Amino acid sequence: MHVDYSGYWAHSLQSNQSTYNTMVSTYRMYLNFFRNASSAIPNIPFNTFKGLGRSITWKKTGNGTPYSTISSLTDIDAVARTIYAEICDAGGNNAMEGAFAVAQVIKNRMNYQKKSARSIVTASSQFSCMNDGNKIFGYPASSSYNNYSVWAVSCFLAYNLVSNNINTYHNRIGSRKNFYDKKYGMPFYIYNNSTKKYDRCTKSNITKATHYYGGGKYNKISTSVIMIGGNAFYTY
Repeated sequence: MHVDYSGYWAHSLQSNQSTYNTMVSTYRMYLNFFRNASSAIPNIPFNTFKGLGRSITWKKTGNGTPYSTISSLTDIDAVARTIYAEICDAGGNNAMEGAFAVAQVIKNRMNYQKKSARSIVTASSQFSCMNDGNKIFGYPASSSYNNYSVWAVSCFLAYNLVSNNINTYHNRIGSRKNFYDKKYGMPFYIYNNSTKKYDRCTKSNITKATHYYGGGKYNKISTSVIMIGGNAFYTY
């Protein structure tokens, strides 16, 4: 089952009860598929769903801190925008799966840091869409990506993350707590035991990466790298 309203999304669509019901079914199907489970899943109330995604100011901060206007958003809205914007910005052909993968990363950080979903996504310099002037975050409905089904699912994922009532969103991600949009470069390397040097990865061998370069050093990756859409998922 796949529902795609690309090029048609407006808030009148989001306010439609029958469309909401369809998206609930879509969300349940994908969630149970990606986590290999079949169980009752709490749904975001329709009246809450209708109010999400309105336009806010999203001027680039330049220092990694979130937009000041985020304070006007509910926890669900802030988390939903983060999931949607990170997936849309990365591109690729697996946006729906990518949304569940990002949700799993957020959940993993919640478990590891013992913090709320909002605290995780609004942490300084952690999710670029929170501070880099990302128009998709500022107004999801106006973006050129414009995929209503992915936005709706992002809202449902956010609701469950904020409520903290589901622990697994995507089995393949496992305990991974990081992801990186490859369009910003390829800071992944394979340590060469023969030459004692770090060989930079290409798109074809990124899943074999042993180190991530960040903070001025090579950081050892403790998991394998998984590519979903335009994002690389891993832990270092």
